[in-house]
Amino acid sequence: MITWFVFLILMEATNCSNISDFDLPYFVIKPSPKLAIEFLPLMIDCLIMGNPAPTISWMKNNITIIKNNRIHILSNGSLLILKSTLMDEGLYVCSGENVHGSIQSIPPIKVLVAYIAFDFLENPTSQKKKVGESVTFNCVPPIHYPDSLIVNWFKDFNIIFPNKRVGVLLNNSLTISNIQAFDEGMYFCQITNKVAMVSRTSKKANLEVLELPTFTSQNKNISIHNGDSLLINCSAHGKPKPNITIYRVVKNKLIVLSMSEIYIAQLVSILDQGVYVCCASNEVGTTKHLIYVILYSSAVFLTHPLNLTVNIGESIILSCKVNGYPYPNIYWYYENQKLLFGNVSTPDLLYITNITKMHAGFYYCIASNLVGNITSNKGLLRVLVPPMIELEEKVYANISSLLKISCMAYGDPFVSIIWKVPFNLTLSIVFSNESASNDLFHTVSNLTIYNTSLNDSGIYKCIAKNTAGSSSKEVSVVIQGYPDPPVLNSLKAISSNSIQVSWNTTFDGYSPITLYIIEYTLNNQSWNKMSVSHNMFSVLIKNLKPYTSYYFRLKSKNFVGDSIYSHIAEMKTLEGVPDIGIYKIQSINIFSTSFKISFNLETVDSANGVILGYIVNCVSSVSKVTINTNSTSIVIEKLTPYTEYQLYIAIINKVGVGNFSYLYTAFTKIGVPDAPSNLRVVAINSTAVKLSWLPPKKMNGPIKYYEVCICYRNATMVETTKDVFILIYTLMPNSTYIAYVVAFTEAGQGNSSEKLQFQTEYQHYCVKYSSKHFFIPNSILYFYKSQICPCMEYCCHIWDESSNDALSLIDKV
Repeated sequence: MITWFVFLILMEATNCSNISDFDLPYFVIKPSPKLAIEFLPLMIDCLIMGNPAPTISWMKNNITIIKNNRIHILSNGSLLILKSTLMDEGLYVCSGENVHGSIQSIPPIKVLVAYIAFDFLENPTSQKKKVGESVTFNCVPPIHYPDSLIVNWFKDFNIIFPNKRVGVLLNNSLTISNIQAFDEGMYFCQITNKVAMVSRTSKKANLEVLELPTFTSQNKNISIHNGDSLLINCSAHGKPKPNITIYRVVKNKLIVLSMSEIYIAQLVSILDQGVYVCCASNEVGTTKHLIYVILYSSAVFLTHPLNLTVNIGESIILSCKVNGYPYPNIYWYYENQKLLFGNVSTPDLLYITNITKMHAGFYYCIASNLVGNITSNKGLLRVLVPPMIELEEKVYANISSLLKISCMAYGDPFVSIIWKVPFNLTLSIVFSNESASNDLFHTVSNLTIYNTSLNDSGIYKCIAKNTAGSSSKEVSVVIQGYPDPPVLNSLKAISSNSIQVSWNTTFDGYSPITLYIIEYTLNNQSWNKMSVSHNMFSVLIKNLKPYTSYYFRLKSKNFVGDSIYSHIAEMKTLEGVPDIGIYKIQSINIFSTSFKISFNLETVDSANGVILGYIVNCVSSVSKVTINTNSTSIVIEKLTPYTEYQLYIAIINKVGVGNFSYLYTAFTKIGVPDAPSNLRVVAINSTAVKLSWLPPKKMNGPIKYYEVCICYRNATMVETTKDVFILIYTLMPNSTYIAYVVAFTEAGQGNSSEKLQFQTEYQHYCVKYSSKHFFIPNSILYFYKSQICPCMEYCCHIWDESSNDALSLIDKV
């Protein structure tokens, strides 16, 4: 009996699935360095995506972070530290891992903590200083990070603002120069970490200011009379409180009179006249104050100022002689105010030269010595003023209008006015007389001319008289008319939106030109106006339309009115960069790899010049095709099938290219696909294989199905599938085949893949040894003890009768 053993040798199937970049872990948000604030939460963002979702972990200084009540790893991967401390400083790494791989945030990010300690390295200390000295309070802040501190000093809990005397040094010390008594008090510094938003306050230090004694009263002279009482007050203050001694100087020696602040002497005489010394001492030093005691007599006037009447421009001398001991000081007054004008050659004489009306009034003098003050009698100075006239030098009037001329005359005494005119006129003259506030009389005469004409032009004279003299003044009368129009002499296009307009002035009608009015228009109907200063003869008109004709005209204006318009002139602006055009599609044909489009502009105004052509951009998410053309009918080729494109068009003129305008959005039609790639075969058994491949790189539309073609000798087997693999079961063992794949879209058949040649497996048999032949259809089994396989007990060959060739060497039994 013969036992058959049939072994099926299965080859390891190749894994054809591809891993996408989005399956591997990748960073969406990568950690960045952080500056935490002590005792406040810290969040470090780390977002890693992948498929499946990666597991996220954190390391600090190469040590894995373990979550606890203070440290959390959020579901999105971010690291949250609820209360930051200095122990949290270090190098952090965020890692993500899934079945496809892992990723780390390299290099590590650095985390620092902003903080400030509690203990100052140096606190300010209490000090004693004298007035005028300088003091420095030191303040060395606690240990902190970063080095961004705000230093404030306080005195008696009030913030100190630096000034010329008080300042804060670079080492944060407070310095006070030229110390005063009011600087005494309590001082401390406050340090604020701007980043950590935390402040620390130093210990408090006191400043005690020691003052040199100063006397309350600084009187140097005491005037007394025979029989009066003498009181010397040497009150003084200082810190500490000073000791006071009062001395009298007798023959260059100091005689102690009192050890207190007060010294009193009754019934003084000439013997008490002399020098007295006040002396105040404390630990800071000693201050002395000299007092001179003198017996004085009061002042007596020998002459008084007199009443005087003078003409304006004259000079006078006022006398005020006095006597007394010591000789008094003399002060002159005018209307109760100390004199600010005049020349005093001697104290008792006052010289006033070139007298004006301002000098009129009462004069007196005051004599003063240490005994007291006395006042003289008042002297009245009256100043006569000849007429002074106020009258315009030139008067302008319009033809057929009312002309009114006012002549005002000032003087003392009363002023009268008469007029002198160039020829016989019918005049209206009105007078009014008033007394001015400066004690001058003034008279106003109004001369009026009705319905003026050119004959009224000329020189008019106003004559004023009083007992002090007379004066006159002339006024020129000019009758004004309308100005002539300006002459438009130049128009020049400066740019695409501006034109320079220039003109010449003409006769102004005897009235100054106040302004020029420029008008311009597009259609000679609706005019735009622009006013220009009278001293300008050229102006740049802006904000015009490019490559457009404008019409211009001018007129001038004076105080009488407007001139007629100048002649009208035309000028066109230069070409400008085109605007965004408004396009209208005439037709469009869409193919799988091209567009054919016809369009036109609804208006050529947007061209801002002569159209030289167009730039057409055909843009998709992956490509862009640009065409320069001078035609409004174009074909855009080399497009990608089954792709959304947007058409943008810009106008070209000689200035440049305008902005692109959106025109149309369209999909290209479906095209035939590229060839599939990476065709592979895996044997299942001697009669079955699995074929797999990759889709075309450019599918050019949805793939409807694949045709799999398997060629054997002169026959071809065709199978269809919508998948990217197929199983074939009906093959011949030990046979050579050729396979290829073709993809189909709605547009039709694409290119075929590269042809793949493969061979099916042998059928192997192993039997026990026998001396007989066993016949199998079309084959002969021949058993023998093989020397090729000495390790085997039995071996056999399968022979093909038709070829008489060995097909295979079978496995061992």
